[in-house]
Amino acid sequence: MFESYIKQILDHLRIIRKPCPPDIVASIKQFYGPKQSRPSLDEIIYDMFIPLAKLVPSATYITDGLDECESKEGQKVITILRKILQQMPHGPRILISGRDGLHVTDSIPGSIRIQIPERNAREDIQKVIEWSMAEKMWERRLTEEECVLQDIKNKLNEHADRM
Repeated sequence: MFESYIKQILDHLRIIRKPCPPDIVASIKQFYGPKQSRPSLDEIIYDMFIPLAKLVPSATYITDGLDECESKEGQKVITILRKILQQMPHGPRILISGRDGLHVTDSIPGSIRIQIPERNAREDIQKVIEWSMAEKMWERRLTEEECVLQDIKNKLNEHADRM
């Protein structure tokens, strides 16, 4: 996840033509260049991500799917995000979305929880299914049988709780 953020920040800097500091370039070359040595999580966070994040202090980082990780891994990411917010108190905004069980508000002081009732989420998922199928039908006809299409929609909706 943090490596993805790093790539996105680097691309943003390229687009706005803002140079990347030499020490960060050196770290990136060390870890991702031809003679690479796989970085540790601490090296990713402290040698690359945080220094880059300070170059774009008003960025918003979106994290989804932590509830899909093992509990220890999800908590580790939340702990890192808390440390980042402590180091850059007037800096980035972070949106963490997921199912119950993450306990973000317990781990990150000042965070708020917005809960979407399952009924509303299910309606949204149904709309996404309808939209996705309509889009696919523009590309190519899935079937001529309306009952088969309805069957597909029903199956997707049955498993929507896993989305």
